Parts: sequence; C-alpha cells; structure tokens
Amino acid sequence: MTAIERTAYPRFKRNLTAKDLAEVYTPTPAERFLAARSTKGSVAEVGFLVLLKTYQRLGRFILLSEVPAPILEHIARLIDPHLDVSDLDSYDSSGTRQHHIPLLHGREAFLTCVRISKLLMDIHLHYEQAKEYPLKWIENHDMPFSWRIEKMRLTPDRTAVIINECLTLTGIPQECFQYRLGNRSALEWVIDQYRVSEDKRSGIVSDPNNLDDEEYIVRLVGRVVTVSVEKVRLVNELARAVKMEDWMSETMEAI
Repeated sequence: MTAIERTAYPRFKRNLTAKDLAEVYTPTPAERFLAARSTKGSVAEVGFLVLLKTYQRLGRFILLSEVPAPILEHIARLIDPHLDVSDLDSYDSSGTRQHHIPLLHGREAFLTCVRISKLLMDIHLHYEQAKEYPLKWIENHDMPFSWRIEKMRLTPDRTAVIINECLTLTGIPQECFQYRLGNRSALEWVIDQYRVSEDKRSGIVSDPNNLDDEEYIVRLVGRVVTVSVEKVRLVNELARAVKMEDWMSETMEAI
C-alpha cells in the first residue's frame, strides 16, 4: 500500500515556513470580515478561521487538535495577540464548532457562497480601480480651491467628510460604516491615516499629499465608500441566501 505521504491527497507540509503561513494560512480581509460577523469572541473567531483556512488547504474539516501549532499560533496572533493557543482546546468539543463547519447542504447555497466570496476578494484586490461613490462636492468659493489635505474629519452626523477648508464631500451612506477594519470603519481608517502629522521626538513630518497626483486622497475617499457599501451588500446577500439549515456537521452531498 502506498504511504499517505506519497499520495496526491492534500496534507500539511512537515516544515511550515513564514512564507507558507503568510501565503496559505493568512485570512484575507474579506474572510476576517465574514468571521467577525459570524462569531462572538476571539476563540470562536480564531476557530472559525482555522477551519476555513485548513479546509481550503485539505478539502475537508479536521479538529483543531490536528492542526499544526504554527498555523494555530499564526491565525490566533492575527486576531488577538493576547489569546493563548491553549484557550482553543475547548473549541473541538463545543457546539460552536458544529455551527461553524461550512459544509453547505445544497448546490444553490454552495454556489452562492463561492460566487460572493470571489466578488468580495475581487473588490478587495482592486479597490483602487473601484468607481467613486457619487458623493456631492460642496466647494467654499470664499477660499482658493486646493486638493491639499491637512486633516480630514467627519461631520457629527457622519453624512459628510470635510476634506479641507474649501471642499466637503456629502451624501455618505450610513451602511458604509458597517464595513469595519478592527474597531473602526474603512472610511474612518482612511480619514485617520491620510493626514499630515509630526513625530514629537524626531520632528519628522509625515505628509500623505502626493504632488504627482494631487487628487488621489479625495478620489480614494469616494472609492472606499463604494467598496464599503458593496462589501456590506454582498455579506448581507450571503446571510439571506445561506441559512443555518444549509450547514451540515460533517459531510456534504455531492454537487
């Protein structure tokens, strides 16, 4: 009989490198978004993602106790740096695992899941090519127009972004704030990151304004709103299309 190591069945590499972990077992932002929407607590979120990433590699679901420690540690560290891998010991025997095993009962639900996952990935990879959301531009004609940004901010009702003294973008859809990167929305992340700042110790100034493309940051705000709204729409579509009864505990019918 041929040894399992010599068969064509997918299996874990014996010696996992940092490159393996980064390329094969790092959840994408779309996968992390789905996990965060589907779980409660770090243990459940890590367990969900470990099942997902190992299923993608092996084509079957296994216990976390069968997963190499480097994979568990890698995913746990990404989700919660304070989580001890031993905290995952209870996951295998929990009812939570049974709800997480993504074996879809029907062809329609399975194909819907695949289609939406591909769309989410495409949006993430090509966000800079996304169409700008049709925000309304309000210019302050008392000030000379400038693309330069010092520090953007949201209005109190979060319906507009004040770009600078001469430009405000209004009409921000509130659903865009549902797409979150950690503890804040993608739009809020952009507003926080793209600002002029000075390191108090070194005096080094960080200036995101690009003289070769002065419009970049303003255009990026519109694209991020589009991406956020579209990702939330797709995740909600997935939630409507794939119900709990479509999930099975161990096996999936042939499709």
